Amino acid sequence: MKPKHIFPLLIALLISSTIFAQSTDSISTNDKKKFVILEKMPEFPGGEQGIINFLKQNIKYPPEAMMAESQGRVLVRFMVNENGEAVKPEIMIHASPELDREALRLVSIMPKWKPGQLNGDNVSVWFILPIIFKLPDANSLLYNTESIVDKIISDINKSVIVADFSLEDAKNNKHITSGRFIIQKGKIMIETPEKKIWFDRKTMWTYFPQTNEVNITKPKKRELEDINFLLLIKRLNKSRERLPSIPTDKELKVTYVIANYENVELTIDKVTYSPTKIVYSEKNGNRTQFNISNYKTATNIDNSVFTFNKTNYKGVYVNDLR
Repeated sequence: MKPKHIFPLLIALLISSTIFAQSTDSISTNDKKKFVILEKMPEFPGGEQGIINFLKQNIKYPPEAMMAESQGRVLVRFMVNENGEAVKPEIMIHASPELDREALRLVSIMPKWKPGQLNGDNVSVWFILPIIFKLPDANSLLYNTESIVDKIISDINKSVIVADFSLEDAKNNKHITSGRFIIQKGKIMIETPEKKIWFDRKTMWTYFPQTNEVNITKPKKRELEDINFLLLIKRLNKSRERLPSIPTDKELKVTYVIANYENVELTIDKVTYSPTKIVYSEKNGNRTQFNISNYKTATNIDNSVFTFNKTNYKGVYVNDLR
């Protein structure tokens, strides 16, 4: 039996929390349309309130849209097919590219519906879903921060990150070191007055200028986390608990509780939405603070940046500890 395509109207407004669905629909069969009354409309898990709760729980306001102060309504059409899957989403009325993408993402992660039925058979049903995007106010910072952290994590996963940093012993209020780092998809280059580190995702080279020697090692996960503090950010959305955000005029600050640490506190610039400070507190009472400045992203960089080149260090002693 050829699938039937039925065209009702589903409206789910985040503000009004009301859904309407037509029970009289058009079926496309051999390019001809006729109007029918369905025996059963497709049903989202939990019904009308279920889809409203799904949208409220899963919508993530894009940071780019926040910065541009974009808001409005996106009208997205999609099909609930005979298997109950939400497929073929397309934008009918646009708000902005970022909000359009978020609307499509929401449809793509929907759980399965109960399919519509006609004459005892499952049928494919088209829906039109308006999604209202309204900028959150200053009291919705948990909501804001989640979206912003997602964007930072996306940059860490996909982009080249270049920044200056300083490292402090926050417990004893003591400066440890400062320098510059470049990170790309797990590859690392860190330069401080005391040493320079390269890591190409397999091998780590640590060069000590005072003794003109380099150690070659295969680092463990915790060692990488100690030198690449942005890895901590990637773990934040998987944390067991997120404590309330603390707003200021210039910053967003949120604290997470994650495995192996008492907590990790992340500070984000409210203008650039880039991380400016990471403080992690260990269960033994130690507190380490990373201050980040001149944070920039790029699309590509030469891989040689992440490997040690012996020819650049005359007379260097190589200590292979692998």
